[in-house]
Amino acid sequence: MNRGDSFECPLFINCGTYMEPQRYELTETDKVYFGLMEPNKLWEQSILKQIYTYQSEKTEEGDLIIKIKPEETEYLMPGTYYYEIKLVKYNNENYDEVKEVKTIVPITLFTILWHFHLSSFVYRMAVRANHPAGIPGTESMPIRR
Repeated sequence: MNRGDSFECPLFINCGTYMEPQRYELTETDKVYFGLMEPNKLWEQSILKQIYTYQSEKTEEGDLIIKIKPEETEYLMPGTYYYEIKLVKYNNENYDEVKEVKTIVPITLFTILWHFHLSSFVYRMAVRANHPAGIPGTESMPIRR
């Protein structure tokens, strides 16, 4: 994912088997936790935490949509991060007594890349080449510095 970009991904929660998958429907007493962590950090030290409930946005099939907003990654250093997704089932709607915790997605690699602008790359290449008129065909291209 590029730093500062939007990101959306459907999350299929399988309560069946690998050979016979079955979609799990969230109940009013369930929460899904998404955590983005730096390398060698604990879940509790996540730099980005999100909570999803049965009321959160879903696909037409009923899968949760995991979303990352641009402002949540625009100041992160490009590099290697890890994410983990957990389902927590509570005994009641007050969410004060945990019934069960299941890791839906174990710790998985997540890479943040530099946000790259082609126009600034073309401008720098023209300057480096010391081409007097820049690069032909790029005169109307906006220049970001």
